[in-house]
Amino acid sequence: MFWKTLKVTMVVFAVLAGLFVVAGRRVGELVGYVRATADQTVDGLTEQIPDAVHDRKMEHEITSARQELIDRQVQLNLSRGQIDELRKDIEQLEASVSRRQRLLAEAYPVLKEAIDQCKPAVRFASNEFTMADFQREIDDLMTLQDRETRQLKIKKEGLARLEKSIHDGEQALAEMRQGLEGAEQEVAVLKSRREQA
Repeated sequence: MFWKTLKVTMVVFAVLAGLFVVAGRRVGELVGYVRATADQTVDGLTEQIPDAVHDRKMEHEITSARQELIDRQVQLNLSRGQIDELRKDIEQLEASVSRRQRLLAEAYPVLKEAIDQCKPAVRFASNEFTMADFQREIDDLMTLQDRETRQLKIKKEGLARLEKSIHDGEQALAEMRQGLEGAEQEVAVLKSRREQA
């Protein structure tokens, strides 16, 4: 039965499309008429639906909107937690980079003096190093400094993006709240009008 109806519908549409082409009109115009007819039919059908069904539909839509609002709030709270973690990471990295910067600033004069005076060993930060070990230590510190400086930059950029995202999310959430409150008021007004009628 379904296939028969589908075939008849397809034939009718093909005939109508053929008529539109012969008349020199675009087939898109026919699609517009079909869409308008469907829209008119749906409007007619929805007007015949009892008020109780309309009310139930609006209640479901409001419940869905409330749930979406809650889900977005939870997501924002999770993002705020990520921001807190990211800020802690950034503080630790900044402290580490700063300490290492001071250490490197103290190490350069010691290295220069050792090279100028051709010393086989140096004493630095309460430790004795051979020149080769000291140079290796400074190279390792510089490599680590470079890596952590890059990480710090990446995390700061990520923090800025996340903060902007949260700001935008909070604005969207406020708009959703206003929309939900408006819909709830509209439903209340419709119900009170219907009760008074």
